[in-house]
Amino acid sequence: MAVWPASQTVLTKKGLELKAKLQGGAQMVFTKAISSTGTTTASNLTDLTAVTSPKQTLLLGNAIQDGGGKATLPVTVVNRGLTQSYTL
Repeated sequence: MAVWPASQTVLTKKGLELKAKLQGGAQMVFTKAISSTGTTTASNLTDLTAVTSPKQTLLLGNAIQDGGGKATLPVTVVNRGLTQSYTL
């Protein structure tokens, strides 16, 4: 499982808006996860509202809560139905 340290992550502008809503008591519901082959520059990250070059909608598992305010959301990547390989 890939885990990125906080020092290597960026919240988008929309992500910051969502964070404020969550801190106000809203609940987050994940409806899909998407894989991508796209890249972008670091300076563009905060303005993104979608992944670049989407390839697949991935399978979401059930969230696993750790009891300390964090959760893991398992995502499964399968090659069923693909006609071409790609690098995530």
